[in-house]
Amino acid sequence: MIKRGTLIIGTAIALVVGSAGVSAAIADTGSPHVSPAIRQGDTSFYSQEQIPAAWTAATAAVPEPLPAGATYPKEAPPLLFGDGTSNNIYEQGLPEELATRWWRCAWIEYSQSGTAARDGKTAEVQKKLAKWKSFTAVEEFDGLQGYEEKMSALAQRLDESPLAAEFRLDCGPDVYNTGSEK
Repeated sequence: MIKRGTLIIGTAIALVVGSAGVSAAIADTGSPHVSPAIRQGDTSFYSQEQIPAAWTAATAAVPEPLPAGATYPKEAPPLLFGDGTSNNIYEQGLPEELATRWWRCAWIEYSQSGTAARDGKTAEVQKKLAKWKSFTAVEEFDGLQGYEEKMSALAQRLDESPLAAEFRLDCGPDVYNTGSEK
């Protein structure tokens, strides 16, 4: 089974904007790197056995820190465990995009918890969230073009704030699980 980055955005976004593919890579930051074991045509894939190391490398490559007190889970998100067989493969860029998505979800959760407002850090959180678009894994993921505008339109339809809608739709337990082993 091939896992594609379009799974991250989810069905709700697909209703608004349609589907898209993934093409992302780790930025050359001196972080640990895992080379995909499988190549099909012009596309490279990680094997299921490579996912733990690919997740570790992907989280190390995220260029901005998490909110105070947050840490990436040691274990990759459930979306990177497929159906439990060793035959699952994952397109190069998916672990990297999921790591940046996890980062964004942590910042959204921090902003929605009231802690940011109580600590006077609302402006800082907005600046952090704005940086997400400049991360290599996000820039190279064509499914995120116009993401914030699309999320705002969807939030209006759902009668929620854009960040609340985004958290509910894109930070589900397959991607963002703060109860994971840390």
